[in-house]
Amino acid sequence: MNNNLKVKIVQRKANGQEWYEGSVAIPGLKGNVKLARKSDGNTKFSTRSAVNGAAKSLVNTLHAFNTVDFGQDANMTKPAKKATTKKPSTLSTLNTSSY
Repeated sequence: MNNNLKVKIVQRKANGQEWYEGSVAIPGLKGNVKLARKSDGNTKFSTRSAVNGAAKSLVNTLHAFNTVDFGQDANMTKPAKKATTKKPSTLSTLNTSSY
């Protein structure tokens, strides 16, 4: 039995501000439930990591799930750029031997 809490993270932008929201599907509750900060109940998080922390805290509080499943979001990091090594430019030397 899959006992993971599935989390969906979305990035929002409006009026020059950017934030993240997370929602979870909990069996027995209708629809998805938004994650909120424990301190003030706000559903807007400044970073993805903050959403991850809230989801992990929920798992610890509920004791009904083993782990958090971020689905594809966990692999959404950009691949590292391939390092390019420039070859030093070589100047061609002229044969300046006198005739």
